[in-house]
Amino acid sequence: MERVLPAGYVSLGAAWLEFQTKHPDYAGNLPPPGNARAEAEWHARHNEVIGRLESLLLDSLTNDELHDYVLIRHRDNTWTEHRLPREYWRDADGNTPGFAACSFATGDVVGWLLSDADKHLDGAPLVFRERDWQDWLARQLAAAQPAPATNDPDAFSLTYWTLIQTVAWVFLRNRHIVELVTGDARLSRQYRAEALLPDGRKVMATQNVGRATDLTLDLYAATSGDTHFKSAVEAGEAILERMRAGEVVGYGRENGSGDMKEIPPISIIDASLNLDPEGIGPKFGKATRWQDVRFKRADIVALWPGEGETGQSPTREVARQKEQYGSRRKPSEQELTDWYQQRISQCEAIGERPSRKQDEHAAREAFGPGLSLRVRALRRKRAPAAWKGTGNKGHKLAVRSGRK
Repeated sequence: MERVLPAGYVSLGAAWLEFQTKHPDYAGNLPPPGNARAEAEWHARHNEVIGRLESLLLDSLTNDELHDYVLIRHRDNTWTEHRLPREYWRDADGNTPGFAACSFATGDVVGWLLSDADKHLDGAPLVFRERDWQDWLARQLAAAQPAPATNDPDAFSLTYWTLIQTVAWVFLRNRHIVELVTGDARLSRQYRAEALLPDGRKVMATQNVGRATDLTLDLYAATSGDTHFKSAVEAGEAILERMRAGEVVGYGRENGSGDMKEIPPISIIDASLNLDPEGIGPKFGKATRWQDVRFKRADIVALWPGEGETGQSPTREVARQKEQYGSRRKPSEQELTDWYQQRISQCEAIGERPSRKQDEHAAREAFGPGLSLRVRALRRKRAPAAWKGTGNKGHKLAVRSGRK
């Protein structure tokens, strides 16, 4: 049963448990049973971390960086504070004696090393003032946060972004997360997740992961609560849709070898975007898989601006398109259908049979770029049967046949 303490104090036992479970190096739950090697590695890491955290706390007590008090309760239910003499925190060589002065498990003073003058403190609770403890804990947790990798460039100074950087930005629009998945910083990332302790309590614990994946980004999203898509996978599909429409250009190595090439939109019509391992390729079968995928950062930020990022300069191609077509919004399906039906009526009235390319060009003139796939789908569904043979080659054949 937990000892009753007056308000404004936290016991050593409760403070020690809070320090462990909130520290980013704490290992959390045991791995699932049945894997002896994983359990052995967990115990080795757990013991190393616990020993290090004990030393941090004991050093702070020894150096009076954190003030401890022993509370003595009187018969009239009042309490008085006593300080545990500093010599109990160090041995003859000046080292911290570990559990010599107190029990981290119970939070009580251990009496076997106490002098006769201090025996009245035996078994009394060792506590911290709540404000002192929270200030000390905040400093320790801030100091424990991993520093940004110094050998990684600023992600927002790069000309090209990798697939994971691009998905992270489109999904979360969070500069810090993009930095976390940049370069070497992608390795050994951590995330906070709810963990169940052996005594049944639930705490937020830090879990270590390897390379960042869509799951990593989803976990970041769960803690930040601020996303622009339901999941990282959905954000990846939005990027693919823009690529298929020709609105964003991706570059990659075809089947993982050779020079970097521009990824043709036609090659990814049935493709999926994956982050583990990274690449854009077929959902099934052995079609081309694009690896080492890159996007122009400025294009991505221009298409998916985040708060404070709207001033980013787009590439010259994006600027040219804006100058030529203005900042017209993309038409809805109904608007595009109505426009195409009107085009059919106008063309039939003058006896024209436009080619697919001519339809695409007309849509570009009306609404701006990025509608090719939608116009092709609309042409297949709505165009008169007589138009169906006037694709690129069909239009040229019709011209040649007219010369005969």
